[in-house]
Amino acid sequence: MKQGENLYRLAAANGEMTHDEEKKQYYTLKLKQYGEFADDSFSLLFYDVFTIMSLISEQQAYEEALSIIDQYFSNPKLADVFEVLFLLEKEKPIMVLNALRKPFFSSKK
Repeated sequence: MKQGENLYRLAAANGEMTHDEEKKQYYTLKLKQYGEFADDSFSLLFYDVFTIMSLISEQQAYEEALSIIDQYFSNPKLADVFEVLFLLEKEKPIMVLNALRKPFFSSKK
């Protein structure tokens, strides 16, 4: 892991935690660019983690987030690195989507 990549991840996480959308977008893009330039799959993986978190918590794009997560689970080599995080993130949209599919009031009395 390179120093620059660590700084990009920390700055992106800081933007996420402080709800500074401009900072978060800037540093996640830098993280992606670094990953592409250095052919660093770890940086690209973190970029996807930040994207998934944003899709779930900010955009409520649950299906899109699940699609990205499932791509990682289809490749066991990649899934092993962040398996627990992906499982936690996957559970969020599944719970919301299941809740949305249930009727608010039961018709049984």
